[in-house]
Amino acid sequence: LDLARAELIGNRLRAAVGSLQIGQRVPISVSIGLAHAQPDDQPDAVAPLLDRAAAALYGAKSPGRARRSASDRRPA
Repeated sequence: LDLARAELIGNRLRAAVGSLQIGQRVPISVSIGLAHAQPDDQPDAVAPLLDRAAAALYGAKSPGRARRSASDRRPA
């Protein structure tokens, strides 16, 4: 799955969740952080990928609710 396809799925998921409500007045939203494995990542090293996904999630959450952000490069 490439990052562009993951972004499309993330946007669809965000829209689907955004159309839900709890009861009559409580809207639901989701922020999503996406990352993909880099060519030089070790095959069994999950931590760098999770770090990039976490950074993307915080990037999605910082401007407000119901956002999606992707990270395709290593954090500085």
